[in-house]
Amino acid sequence: MPNPAAPLLAADEPPAFLEIPSLGRSPFIVVADHAGARIPRRLANLGLPAAELERHIAWDIGALGVARRVAAAIDAPLVAQNYSRLRVSPGHKTPNENLMRLTRG
Repeated sequence: MPNPAAPLLAADEPPAFLEIPSLGRSPFIVVADHAGARIPRRLANLGLPAAELERHIAWDIGALGVARRVAAAIDAPLVAQNYSRLRVSPGHKTPNENLMRLTRG
């Protein structure tokens, strides 16, 4: 069993979210919270076959493409989740409020 105190993401894995900044003047931020299908390597695909991670159960297929187009059209920044909602669904209440934090440096 994985050590619960160890970081979930390895140093060579993508960050939890993708951020595409914009120099535009849009007052909006485009957010795509189910844009990714990745599972952290440490979780071994949650025991699921790869084919399951390509289905809608793991992510909103096409969400990132649509979000990119919308952000470009309105010249707004984009923040998108890189990992599957099978692990964390940021749009839903979690039992631990510290499970997912988005900080800006």
